[in-house]
Amino acid sequence: MVGTPREDIGSVRDAGAVSVLTLDGDMRWSGSTFAQSTAGVPGSPEQEDSFGWSVTGYSLASGGRTSFTVGVPREDIGSTPDVGSAVSLSVTGATVRSSVSLTQGGTWRGRVVPGGDEAYDYFGWSLGWRKQARDTQALVVGAPGEGIGTRSAAGAVTTFDDGAEQNGVMSALNEASYPFSGGHVEGGDRFGGSVASGTYLRPGDPVEERASRLLVGERGEDVGSATDAGAVGFSDEQGPGRYVTRSSGPTSRLWYGEVLGVPTYVAP
Repeated sequence: MVGTPREDIGSVRDAGAVSVLTLDGDMRWSGSTFAQSTAGVPGSPEQEDSFGWSVTGYSLASGGRTSFTVGVPREDIGSTPDVGSAVSLSVTGATVRSSVSLTQGGTWRGRVVPGGDEAYDYFGWSLGWRKQARDTQALVVGAPGEGIGTRSAAGAVTTFDDGAEQNGVMSALNEASYPFSGGHVEGGDRFGGSVASGTYLRPGDPVEERASRLLVGERGEDVGSATDAGAVGFSDEQGPGRYVTRSSGPTSRLWYGEVLGVPTYVAP
């Protein structure tokens, strides 16, 4: 999957698009491109929507051969700018088989999505997934512009549980909420600006009992007198998480945690 959030759709500037590419046995690339002008994709292309700003291979839609979720962090809701959305698609070739559109304050499986359609929340800025339980995965959507109380751009992430054990459960998490308890919610932290997750095996675990780690970046975290030094919140299914900063010492505008990833790892 390749996102091109500044792709023009017709005369609509920076509406955005996503290409799904495959490599055949002759080492030739082929694929299809999807935008909000594509039949079956929720919404319509609007200037600077940035469809494709983020992508993940996990989806709440099904029925096609390929499923994925696309972030649209600058999506306007009515007259409210840059509220953001996330769009899950399931496709076969160039045909959209099913779709799910997520917005804060909207609904998913009959329940209200946490949050509201507030300006500059940038819901969908980052996307990821995590394993919640043996039969449950969760889509993770970051909204780094989310205000917490009077603290603007403190940031938040929302998880969408999808599976037999916790189907339809949603949780809104911020820097000080479980499992990230121990942080301090501050304006401009931008918690949720990046997310990453992955599975690992502890010694003695059977293969099917994989644990899941969730990392959330907050590039705007001040560390002592270092402004915007950045930090990363870390949690797994075992309980409360913790925060890390650069071990060699924070510096201003370092933006530690701006980009995250989790390597594949098997414990000895």
